[in-house]
Amino acid sequence: MEKFLKEFSCRNKKRSLEKMEKFWKEGREKIHIITDFDLTLTPRDSRPGQDSSTWGILENYLPEAAIEKIKKLYEKYRPLEVQGEMTVADAVDWYEGALEIYKRSGIKWADIVHDVEEKMSIRPYVKDFFNACEEKEIPTIIISAGVKDVIEIWCRKFGIIPAVLLSTDLLFNSEGRIRGWEKDSLIHIFNKKEKGHKEISGVRQSRPNIILIGDTLYDAAMADGDDNVLRVIIDDPRKDDASRSQSFYDNVFQKFDLMIKDKSFFPLVKMIRSF
Repeated sequence: MEKFLKEFSCRNKKRSLEKMEKFWKEGREKIHIITDFDLTLTPRDSRPGQDSSTWGILENYLPEAAIEKIKKLYEKYRPLEVQGEMTVADAVDWYEGALEIYKRSGIKWADIVHDVEEKMSIRPYVKDFFNACEEKEIPTIIISAGVKDVIEIWCRKFGIIPAVLLSTDLLFNSEGRIRGWEKDSLIHIFNKKEKGHKEISGVRQSRPNIILIGDTLYDAAMADGDDNVLRVIIDDPRKDDASRSQSFYDNVFQKFDLMIKDKSFFPLVKMIRSF
């Protein structure tokens, strides 16, 4: 196990090795994957200065006045998210407020499809990771506070087939313009988790060991548990948290077992192929 551990940054080597050894001993038949999408499976910069995220794709088609409204929401709520002071009510207000702006702007589905196919990229070795999971028959679950419709186009583009995809569903009118979203499908940082979603309860029951992958501190909560959850974070800072202090990394290793510093899924590919 230690040879795989060398591929990651790790503070508690003993604890991480215990989890990994447990997973290998119990076998791949007891494992499933939970991963975030935006800036976890996609790189931070698809093109210079442009985040490769589902929200970023939609924002490309907003008029200037709408972009200003989105910016104000971001400036209000993003600091709360970074500082760990956001409430559930804040999260709902932020996400529904943004969705309402996209709805009023009447963005076309055809434009979304074109933008995803032309501009959204994939983090290095992510495709290899999903291929390895498929070869080993390990189910992959994507849980995202982004937009499901965008993620589905991205998955088709790169030939990725998750067992389950949980994210916010958009609604379109007869002209193919955004007219709203499925209220029950709304995923934000506080309900972006495995627990409570009947679509994946059977997976957890039959495959209790989880490899969890994310890019923010909040992603650590996508699955409950400790001994049976190996948490991995991608260290790829966003524009507004690029200057990460030592205290930030101390906090990271309180929540995550392993960190990937080279912004690539290659260490995870090697891990999965070893089962």
